[in-house]
Amino acid sequence: MIENRGHVGDAALQRFLDAGYDRRQALEVLTGLATKLLSNFTNALAHTDLDAPVEPFAWIHPDDRAV
Repeated sequence: MIENRGHVGDAALQRFLDAGYDRRQALEVLTGLATKLLSNFTNALAHTDLDAPVEPFAWIHPDDRAV
């Protein structure tokens, strides 16, 4: 869903449904992704400090990474 910017395609949706999920659960996946996107963008905009346990996993721009 992320790679294709929401354009999952009928075949992928059908595989999801065939795996035993229903359309309501597909919308739950979408809601979770949207919530995470808003959270990430908000924190980036506000320059929110990371909690100590996740600081080692902080994103570093490729230009600033050690080779």
